[in-house]
Amino acid sequence: MDTGEPVALPVATVTVVIPTHARDDLLSEAIASVVGQSLHALEVVVCDDLGSASTRDLVAQWAERTDGLVSYLDSSGTGYRTAGASRNAGAAVARGDVLAFLDDDDLWRPDHLERLAAQLESGVELAVSWTSADDPTWTFARMADGLGTADVVSRNPGFVGSNFLIRTETFRAVGGFDPTLRVSNDQDLLVRLLERRTTYRTVPVVTLQNRIHDGAQLTDKTEARAQGVLTYYRKHRSLMTWRDRVRIGTIVAGIRRRCAPSALKRVWWTGLTALGRGVLALPGDRRPAR
Repeated sequence: MDTGEPVALPVATVTVVIPTHARDDLLSEAIASVVGQSLHALEVVVCDDLGSASTRDLVAQWAERTDGLVSYLDSSGTGYRTAGASRNAGAAVARGDVLAFLDDDDLWRPDHLERLAAQLESGVELAVSWTSADDPTWTFARMADGLGTADVVSRNPGFVGSNFLIRTETFRAVGGFDPTLRVSNDQDLLVRLLERRTTYRTVPVVTLQNRIHDGAQLTDKTEARAQGVLTYYRKHRSLMTWRDRVRIGTIVAGIRRRCAPSALKRVWWTGLTALGRGVLALPGDRRPAR
C-alpha cells in the first residue's frame, strides 16, 4: 500500500559541476574543496564559459593530480554567458545519479556532500543546506522544510547555486536552470521544482562558504542586476500576489538607489525603497518569516 512516505533510495554516484568565468585563482580553491570531501564524487566537471586557455591548463593540472577525476568542458558555445547555461552544459554530460553545483567563488566544507547525500538516501529528490560568508557582515536566509511555491516566488529562502544536491533525473525533468536568467536563476529553479511538488529536506547546518571578493559578482548593485530581477519578475508574475509584486519592486528600487547615474535619481529610488518597505511592514503578509 502506498503510504505517501518517501522511499529510501541509495545515492550511488555524484557529479559535481563547477561553472567558471575568469576566476582561475578562486577556481583552484573551489576544486580543492570538492576533492577534499568526505564523500568522494564520481566526477568533477569544470564548465568554462570563456573557453579560456589558462583555465583549461589549470583544470588539466587538477586532472593529472586527481587521476582524471576533474575534467574541463568548454561551455562558451551555449549561446548564453550565464551561470545557468554553464551548469546545464555540465549536467548534460553528467554520469552521476545525483548532481551538485559549486560556483567558482564558493567553498564547500568537507562534509557538504556527505550531509546532503544522507538526506537524499531517505528518499527525497532534493537536499538543501545553509550558507555563510567569509565576511561576517553578510547574512543569508536559511531554508526551512515545508515551503511551497507561494513562499519562495518573491523572496529566496536561502536556495543558492552551491548549497543543494539533486537527483539527476529530477533536474532534467524540470529542464535544469533557465539559461536566459542572468540573476535569480537559482530562485527560478526552486519555484519550478516546488511547482512540480519535488520532495526535499533541509540540512540545518552551514556547509557552504560564500567568498566576498573584489571581482565582479552577480550580487553587485548594478543596473544589469536590476534588469535581471525584472526579467525574473516577468516570468513569474502570474504566480505573485500584490505584496509579492511590491517586494520585487522594492528589491529593484534598492538596487537602483545604489547604482542610478545621478544623485537626483538615487534620491528618487531611495524614496521608493522606503515606501516599499513601509508597505511590506503593514499587516497582511501571512507567510511565515523564515
